[in-house]
Amino acid sequence: MNKKQFDPNKKFTMQAVVLLFLTILGTTLIFNYFQKASVSKFKQNETNLKIFKKTQWGYNFSKKLGEKISSVVNNIVTTENGYLLMGTYGKNIGNEIGNETVFLIETDPQGNILWRKNLFNSEEKKESNVIILPNSYIVSFHGTKLDFISDTSEEYGKVFIIDKKSKKIINKKNIFFTTLLKKEDGYLATDNHHNIFYFNQDHTVRWQHKLFASPQAQSLVSKYVDIIKTMQTNDGNILVFGRTYDKTTNNLFFLLYSKKGELLRIQFRYNISFIPQDIIQTDDHGFIIAGCSFKGSYRHITLKKFNQDYVFLWEKKYRDNRYSETKNIVQLNRDNFLISGHSHYKFWLIEIDENGNMIYNKIYHHQICKKKHCVDQSGPLLITPDGGSIFAINGGQTGTWLIKTDQTFKYVPSNFELESIKQKEIY
Repeated sequence: MNKKQFDPNKKFTMQAVVLLFLTILGTTLIFNYFQKASVSKFKQNETNLKIFKKTQWGYNFSKKLGEKISSVVNNIVTTENGYLLMGTYGKNIGNEIGNETVFLIETDPQGNILWRKNLFNSEEKKESNVIILPNSYIVSFHGTKLDFISDTSEEYGKVFIIDKKSKKIINKKNIFFTTLLKKEDGYLATDNHHNIFYFNQDHTVRWQHKLFASPQAQSLVSKYVDIIKTMQTNDGNILVFGRTYDKTTNNLFFLLYSKKGELLRIQFRYNISFIPQDIIQTDDHGFIIAGCSFKGSYRHITLKKFNQDYVFLWEKKYRDNRYSETKNIVQLNRDNFLISGHSHYKFWLIEIDENGNMIYNKIYHHQICKKKHCVDQSGPLLITPDGGSIFAINGGQTGTWLIKTDQTFKYVPSNFELESIKQKEIY
């Protein structure tokens, strides 16, 4: 009987096959393990990113907007990505005026620039507005052409419709809107010819009216008209507020319209020594107007309260030095309001209650400013999603700064110092 002989080469071959099989199996198991771990880690990072996006609004920061001479931020609005800024930069120091470039900048919630778009050059900056619709930005700018030889000036304006996704200009008109107000189904605008328009989201006109069409209104309108703000009232109507003036008169006006454009009320307040800058409605349906008043050569930040029938109730004044002005008033919470303003070299934030009593104040000035002209004007003020605020300080020698504070308002940028208004300067 033949016995099978031992073949060492055959045993070695079988061992190699088993080893190769185990190696492939082990590699597959390890790959699947790390793949699952990677997917899990990715999902965790995705969750952390979502949480971060919800909480990142609370960060404090200060950002200098480039090194351009005389940069000015006129508007700040919140976006889904952060903030949208509109303003100008260029050469404009003292009496030396050069071209100003109108820009749009979107930043993330930490003030880092995501994109910038230059729109056009103007001969002098003046006023601008921007609102965000679902698919577009509406940008309005109005400036002045100066002729130094003939000592004359000519106002001009432009309106841009910009595609939100591509950032391309899809329409441009040589007109200007003095105010813009976003609505749920479109937007409202007033122009320099004293018209009010209600536009649909496709920019077609739903309705329009002359602001001062009635004989009574025409008899009360002076040579100049400044439309300060178009706003929605607590009951859903539309209020157009401003002033009309000449060398001898200075009147405030309130024009109230229904949602359908019907004129409900027209009210004038006469010969008020006061230049309004902003208005806000209070919970009692009255209004607080922020502006400045004059006393000799002094100019003071001034608040005036009117009731729902536009009857004057009270006035509060705050001053830091000879020249103090305000820019914005915004609602901070249910009962309190925040005011921004400036003097020659300082920027103010003042919190007040519904009766105009000051709760606290902070005055920012750059460390290199020792009573120098370092603040040209107050920039816009906006309450942020975390309950804090973001504002721009439009400086001369120090440039323009974008500053974000949380709701404690304790943040002080490293290159700024704080002061407070003395009690004797409130009256």
